[in-house]
Amino acid sequence: MREKVPAFRLYGRLPAMLPEEQHLLTLMKTTMRVLGFTNRDVERRLGLSGSYLSRLFSGDIDLRFSHIVSISRAMGLEPEELLLLAYPHGEEPQSPAARRLAARLQGQPEPPPSPPPPIATGLTLPVEEMVERVVTRLLQRFGAGLAALPGRASPL
Repeated sequence: MREKVPAFRLYGRLPAMLPEEQHLLTLMKTTMRVLGFTNRDVERRLGLSGSYLSRLFSGDIDLRFSHIVSISRAMGLEPEELLLLAYPHGEEPQSPAARRLAARLQGQPEPPPSPPPPIATGLTLPVEEMVERVVTRLLQRFGAGLAALPGRASPL
């Protein structure tokens, strides 16, 4: 059975941050640093007040999907690129639910449901190391195009 986690503020306090939220926030902070952005650079591009990202990254502000979209685009990435960095996948769906969905979308009969796997609580690879490898590959592949974007610090 899935653990209940409050989705909104209660009595002026935020609930504990989910591991997935912390993972995405750490990935966004690391990606910003690797690409040469400061919190203030991104805040200016998004028209946010100073310290907004510090409060978001510390958990004082709830992470919303719109944050992921806005911050990704402010760094010159599409949201799906950031999400692929956060959750790389292989050719085959990993979870039983994703395999059932893929089978249904391909017109195959639905296989019998299997119990859901336990929720992962830790990361298998240090986020910073993974982001650095992926961003380095992206910069090697598209570096000239990224450096030519207006208002961008040189990524190299």
